Amino acid sequence: MIFFDNSLKISLANIFFSLIVFYPLFFALPLLSENTVLKLNIYYFFILGLIASFVILSLRKRLVNYSVMRFLVLFFFLLLISVINVDHLRYSFPSIFLSILIVFFLFFTLVKGTVSTTIIYTTLILYIIVSFIAYFDSESFQNLGRFSGFTPSASIYSTYLTSVFILFVSFSRSTILKIIAFFICVFLLYLTQARLNLAYLIIVPFIIHFSKKRGNRKLIFIVSIIVLNLVYPVYQILSKETNVAELRYKDGRDASFELRYALYSNVLESYIEGTVVEKILGKGSETSRLLVISKFKDDHMPHNDFIRVLHDFGIIWFLFFFFLLYRLASFSRISCVLTTLYLLSFYHNMIFNLYLILLIMLFSNLNSRKPF
Repeated sequence: MIFFDNSLKISLANIFFSLIVFYPLFFALPLLSENTVLKLNIYYFFILGLIASFVILSLRKRLVNYSVMRFLVLFFFLLLISVINVDHLRYSFPSIFLSILIVFFLFFTLVKGTVSTTIIYTTLILYIIVSFIAYFDSESFQNLGRFSGFTPSASIYSTYLTSVFILFVSFSRSTILKIIAFFICVFLLYLTQARLNLAYLIIVPFIIHFSKKRGNRKLIFIVSIIVLNLVYPVYQILSKETNVAELRYKDGRDASFELRYALYSNVLESYIEGTVVEKILGKGSETSRLLVISKFKDDHMPHNDFIRVLHDFGIIWFLFFFFLLYRLASFSRISCVLTTLYLLSFYHNMIFNLYLILLIMLFSNLNSRKPF
């Protein structure tokens, strides 16, 4: 188990925790090429996973915990279906993603130590400092003036900022600092024009408050799934019946939503038209992306990972994966809140983002001295 305190000691747990939490800041390194930035998630955590593998082998501990074994069976079952759906190495990332998750699950389970909350405070401070530096760089603003900070996109930037904010408010004891951090993050998210993330950040304090009990955490997870899957249909109705789009677009036409809705609808239609076997076991890894490319002549991504994984890996994989998230979210307050953010990031094509899910796994495996 991993514990938290305010001391800053050099330990295996501290080093790995720092490398995971500091990950978003690596996008600010000026030496990274454009190609490396786009693939940083896989490069970074693959190398970190290899190091974790050597640590696991060196510990030579036996996994006798029944709960751990059940999780491993679930992970390997997901991996098996993923591998079955791979027909080209280029589209094997979901399988690599699950392989790395298995390694880190074992690492978090076997490694004991204490990590410092100072790392969390430092991460938010650095993130804000680098963000304001990027604010004065015109290249940090994408099309339509969306602020992407020091990351490849405004959606990624807003999601990482929100994750760092969640960690900060979960550990900080100062109400004043929490309020200051909240308003700074609201301002930065406003610049990104990421509407979902901004709305989510506003309700984060309420989610943290209501996630004290395990039963509430399970309910929050289920409600989040339902609400998020109603976003597109409800917004489409509002766009037709009201002038809600004029809040962001002067001409009253939300082209961004129209494109996302078209992408999502095409992938869903393809899944519904599939054979029984395809609906159960999937149409193949990343076939939803290939469908989008064939119809829209560009790799726009499906922009709805709920439908994306259902299409690619089938209903069995879909149910098992969300059961895994359900279990992880129920273990602690922080893992619950981070899981809701992770589910929200599915609209940003971030289901295979290792940073977010590793944070969830890390905090779901804690037995902290300070109750979450």
